[in-house]
Amino acid sequence: MKHDILESMDLGVWYAYETLVALSGFSFSGVTRACLELIEDGVLEGEIFNHKKRVRLAMSRPKSLPRRYGCVPTVATSRFVPQWSPLKSYDSYTHGLKALCEVTR
Repeated sequence: MKHDILESMDLGVWYAYETLVALSGFSFSGVTRACLELIEDGVLEGEIFNHKKRVRLAMSRPKSLPRRYGCVPTVATSRFVPQWSPLKSYDSYTHGLKALCEVTR
């Protein structure tokens, strides 16, 4: 329903709720509820003019909320360097290859 309401609106034009009901074909209470939700989301701007509520597409983008982290970031430390250990299978393979080369010479 919200998508249909937004599709029927033009940028910068004020629409009364009755006009949106006629354009979208939904009930008055449904359009009112959807418009209030869109106003809370920052997609629409609303005002009361001559005792009638009217809305239009928001002319400015809504402000993005600041990021909220659930935990406090830790203090940076030095980079993690794993301890070096020789590969035993590779080491034995190279020793075996050296021995084979010496025998063949």
